[in-house]
Amino acid sequence: MSNANGEILRREARLLWEQALQYQSEGNLSKAIEHYRLSLELVPTAEAHTYLGWAFSLVGNFDLARKQCLMAIDLDPDFGNPYNDIGVYLIHDFKFDAAIDWFEQAISAKRYDWPHFPMYNLGTIWEFKGLWRRALRYYEQSLKFEPKYIHAIKAQKRVSGLMRPKQGLRAFTLAEANNTLPYVSQIMGDIYLVWSELIPQHARYFEALELKDITGKVPADGLKEHVQILENLNLKLRVYIKELHNLGIQVASPSTGTVNYLAYIDGQQAMYSWRLGDGKICFWHLLDADSNDRRQLKTK
Repeated sequence: MSNANGEILRREARLLWEQALQYQSEGNLSKAIEHYRLSLELVPTAEAHTYLGWAFSLVGNFDLARKQCLMAIDLDPDFGNPYNDIGVYLIHDFKFDAAIDWFEQAISAKRYDWPHFPMYNLGTIWEFKGLWRRALRYYEQSLKFEPKYIHAIKAQKRVSGLMRPKQGLRAFTLAEANNTLPYVSQIMGDIYLVWSELIPQHARYFEALELKDITGKVPADGLKEHVQILENLNLKLRVYIKELHNLGIQVASPSTGTVNYLAYIDGQQAMYSWRLGDGKICFWHLLDADSNDRRQLKTK
């Protein structure tokens, strides 16, 4: 094949996957998948494999989506999109630990126009785990790349609030804290359910936002619909968290159902720690530590 013919085929292949993206933005996934495949038959590209995987994910086939992304990486390891997309698909399956490495690879990719997405995604994972300082660092990094990224702005404010929990908290004795657990466990169960809905909804929103950025068109299901769902879930979350805060109790980690109680242990301010699945309160941690740094209470 001559260089001229090769260039013609590459242009035709690009036109096909660009047309596929347009179909995808209109919600015509069968046409989109057809055109991605036609593009790949002409010239296999990282873009066509990645976006075909994206289309598969929108019909719920995350295994095929991941396979297409891996094929894209084989063709062009510098292309950042498939690394981020694999991370997003793993979040859909709540495989947060597995997603971390993929987001980190997306951030370091040489050819990627949206590094603020994987940075934000990493922030949500660390927030989910209750590691606020690490979460805040990634939210702040996301805002360095895209200062107007509204979800990173909101997340930064939310985590900053979690890191200064002493305002409005009262000191509990161990007996007082244990007496609240029947009510607290019910509220934390509700918080956990809302958070479990919130994480995959974030992933769906990012997919829609990325499609708009690439095609210049609002997806058929509409960004406003995704934003409204996110706002409703966040509102529920804030109501539950405020309900506990009004009792002087801090929500430490929605994902693990962990709460903190301000306390005095050996004459020093600290936090009793309880999470869903615990019986009575058996753990504590230092005042400014993350909820993952829990220590066993000494038995008397």
